[in-house]
Amino acid sequence: PPGAWISLSSTAPSAQATTRPRFASAASTVPGAPAGWAALHERYATKSLQELFAPAIELCRGYALSPDNAPILNTCTDLFAHAQDPVLRRWAEGFNPEGRTFRAGDRFAWPDMGQTLRRLAESHCRDLYEGELAARIDAYSRESGGLLRGEDLAAYAPRWVAPVHTTFRGCEVWELPPNGQGMTALLALNL
Repeated sequence: PPGAWISLSSTAPSAQATTRPRFASAASTVPGAPAGWAALHERYATKSLQELFAPAIELCRGYALSPDNAPILNTCTDLFAHAQDPVLRRWAEGFNPEGRTFRAGDRFAWPDMGQTLRRLAESHCRDLYEGELAARIDAYSRESGGLLRGEDLAAYAPRWVAPVHTTFRGCEVWELPPNGQGMTALLALNL
């Protein structure tokens, strides 16, 4: 429907890569979702961000892996733990520090993510763009040869945009305008 929609599109770092990176810090962009959550919260929420984030924080304390999740964690651990790229090895250290082989039903806990979500909730997501999290992202990006900097994070703001639409089989279908992929979906409906 018409009205203002929010674009949570990430943005590229201000520094430009000389090659097209596939993995690692050089491929990182400024994450748009947390700033978008905060903007949506400001405009529409009736509960605090702490209340809204509480279920996700609780899940980070541990939950039973499904038959689908366990093999994915195992595959990624195998792939990334032995990668030559230190950034990929760091992924394995973060998701599976003990190098476990998971089975369906095993408990998976991610306390570091829980702490990150807590910081986001307490700072109305600003910590990711201007606080300690931003400083840690900047330091890690520099250490690993990435292009993302604290200034890129601080400069990010989600945009309220007018949606675009098409009619498909008598129904109006609405999407975000470019720079997202919504236009592609709308074009595909009219092929």
